[in-house]
Amino acid sequence: MEPAADGSLETPAAKAPVRTVPTSVKVWLSIFLGAWVISFFLPAVSIRDQGPGPGWEVAWTAFVLFFVQIKGMRLLFVPSIWLVWTNLFMLIAPFELKQLERGEGRVYAVLFSVATAITVVVAYVQRLLWVTGLQVGFYLWAFSLIATAGLFVRNLWPNQLARLPAACLMAALVALPVYRGEVDFLPSTGKSKPEFVQADTRPAVVTTTQMVGSSPNPSMEGNPVTFTATVSAPGGSAPTGTMYFSDGRTPIGKARTTAGIGSFSTNVLKTGEHFITANFSGDGSVNYLGSASHGLIQMVNDPSDVETQTVVTLAERHQQQRADQVGFTVRAKVTSSRSTTPVTSGEVTFVFMYDFRTAQKLNWEGEATLSSVLPVALWRGYQIKAIYSGGNGLQSSMSTLTLQ
Repeated sequence: MEPAADGSLETPAAKAPVRTVPTSVKVWLSIFLGAWVISFFLPAVSIRDQGPGPGWEVAWTAFVLFFVQIKGMRLLFVPSIWLVWTNLFMLIAPFELKQLERGEGRVYAVLFSVATAITVVVAYVQRLLWVTGLQVGFYLWAFSLIATAGLFVRNLWPNQLARLPAACLMAALVALPVYRGEVDFLPSTGKSKPEFVQADTRPAVVTTTQMVGSSPNPSMEGNPVTFTATVSAPGGSAPTGTMYFSDGRTPIGKARTTAGIGSFSTNVLKTGEHFITANFSGDGSVNYLGSASHGLIQMVNDPSDVETQTVVTLAERHQQQRADQVGFTVRAKVTSSRSTTPVTSGEVTFVFMYDFRTAQKLNWEGEATLSSVLPVALWRGYQIKAIYSGGNGLQSSMSTLTLQ
């Protein structure tokens, strides 16, 4: 230690302590990142009218709809499942190891844990966000998020309390498929199975169930409404079996299919918005597998409210910089049958494919507008639905626009 000019000894500057991140942490992080990448190539969610969609397709569509900017207006679409911004945490997770070595990164760990919890909560309230069916890709994706978040929390707070957030999130992930009825750990209460069962050597046949429509829609509370669904199999065959109809997760009725068609009528739906799905039970006699449909929005009105009409039209098309995209603006106008004055209270919800939806308040002219962009390949035949929410003594109403 060299003496200073005044004869005193110089004290070397203190260096920040450096922690050693265990090799096991880096190995587990690599495993979780690998699971996250693999999840993008597996079916993540059942996409309306298109069947299961791979993770990369859902994530890319959500990314485009969330970040693309048109005429100064940022689209505020919330993806049904893939909360796209949570993927950013996984992208920078490897670089956060340097923060761990400096004993830092607590803000990152907290935000990552909150983002992961939101993902699971969104899956639980899937009926509110019109999510259709979760697939294996979602569970692998959610597992990688939860496990990585727990890994960082545990290494930043090396004590017993640090185990709690990760444990709660992991328990929620395990409970999720049980809650959705996709996994059942409870023993069967039916008749005991025979000791020896003859294996069915016939190949299983995949079926496809679709909600054809409802009539009338909107309907009046107390009046019957009929729901129709179809089931088909490869080769054009029409499976025979039982079609179960549900309002969200609540069963409301069933029907026997004839020539692949099942219809069910009910008058018990209450005023409001209902999400109706159909589930085909399968047909063991010919080894047809069961299948579930995408959802159908059914509006039920109070007969004492004033009738309204919603008309959605294509206002204009915009010139896009990219040749493979079409920009457009849609306009929904709401009118009342008993008045010439525009309906200005409430809002209109625009529903797009992949069950993306966004709400716009009515202006003083009774109109709601929204600008968006579509790939050219999806333009012709693409449907946009406008749903007026009603309220304040006014009935709800809806309209569908098919782009040409």
